[in-house]
Amino acid sequence: MGFEFFGSILVIYSSPKSEFHPLFKTHKMQTLLFNTTTKSATLYSGKLEGSEVLYRFHNVPTVKKEENYYEIMEEVIGADDNKQRFPIARFPICNTNMIISR
Repeated sequence: MGFEFFGSILVIYSSPKSEFHPLFKTHKMQTLLFNTTTKSATLYSGKLEGSEVLYRFHNVPTVKKEENYYEIMEEVIGADDNKQRFPIARFPICNTNMIISR
């Protein structure tokens, strides 16, 4: 357990501090690369150059921008040959840079 002052605000940690800051709710920045030609999306742990790949998604027709997050949609062809889109991942806008490429 620990504590920290931010101006006149006292923040008490019940566990060791991590990259998540409880007061400002900030996280380490990450990058989401959406390729409209290959219909794929890749999430990197930081900038594109030299960052670890956290997730790769294929068959992604679109990435929706919602109120507080990017939503990755996957397209599935159902039994009756209808295309259906389902959300498969959400990443917060506050710490995700999205790059769209062709």
